[in-house]
Amino acid sequence: MVRRATMKRQRSAELLSTIGLHPDPVPLTAAGGLDEAPVVFRVPGNGAERIIKVAWEGPVARRIVREHAVLRGLERSLPADLLPLVSRPIGMGRAGGAVYTIQSALAGVSIRVRRDDPQVVEQAMMSAARTVATLHAATDGDDRADAAWLAAEVERPLRIVSFLVRQSLGRSPDSGALRRIAEMQRSAWSNRQRRSALTHGDLWLDNVLLGPDAGTAGIIDWESARCGPPMVDALHLVLSSRRARQRRQLGEAVADALQHPGWSVAEAVVLERMAPEVDWTGADATPALILYWLAQTRANHHRRPALTARPSWAIPNLLPVLRWG
Repeated sequence: MVRRATMKRQRSAELLSTIGLHPDPVPLTAAGGLDEAPVVFRVPGNGAERIIKVAWEGPVARRIVREHAVLRGLERSLPADLLPLVSRPIGMGRAGGAVYTIQSALAGVSIRVRRDDPQVVEQAMMSAARTVATLHAATDGDDRADAAWLAAEVERPLRIVSFLVRQSLGRSPDSGALRRIAEMQRSAWSNRQRRSALTHGDLWLDNVLLGPDAGTAGIIDWESARCGPPMVDALHLVLSSRRARQRRQLGEAVADALQHPGWSVAEAVVLERMAPEVDWTGADATPALILYWLAQTRANHHRRPALTARPSWAIPNLLPVLRWG
């Protein structure tokens, strides 16, 4: 695996050199398996550093092309004061069987350098919530949760859940649990006023760059962005931080939150700031958690189909919520 990673990075660096781009010897490497993430380089240039992403596999290439389109849309639609928080798309091309995109580098540092400090993590989470809530508001729109919305946010992800259980575990999922989950979602959201905005889709602290005092200097990796419920971004920010602290998988964290409701002070601030339309201490919390689990299952399957096909992924990520349902 290490040898394959080295070869892939070298191949990517050589390709960039042939078109006049000369990345640093050590690339930044995105999270995920080699076939599930692009090779990422930081390239210096006249006082303005650039980030170059290179993808060799079809699904990964499509994701970075999509991210480029999202960044172009944000460049056109965001207010001037928000533009420094997202990378500026510079260019995109194809060469030697690969796709590459070029974007501006942002200021700030990764949470990795201060992850062991709980106070910094809480401050970073609340600052990110404030920033992303502003980004949501800039692309916000109210609508009714109609049949088309339920099909996109509930029915199709449930079909993915069913497919993944059969694919990875070789058996059919509990049809009663799937039916109860579908009925709960329809009852909770049907014909209800709901928010839809451009959501990040993978909003965890590793995709937040920190400035002074754990403030937000930038939001990176928009490959999974889509129009959807802001509550999904809110819950991902909260539960991904829990998972990092507790070393748990997505399904385990969601099932635990379903069985033992209750938010810390910092978590409650994040949820209220990002999704005030949801009653986080009342009846909305359970269907919101399920909606988040469905959205993340769909996103994980699209981002990492090889990973989600494994029993080692399905058992902790799908079964705990299905058993709860």
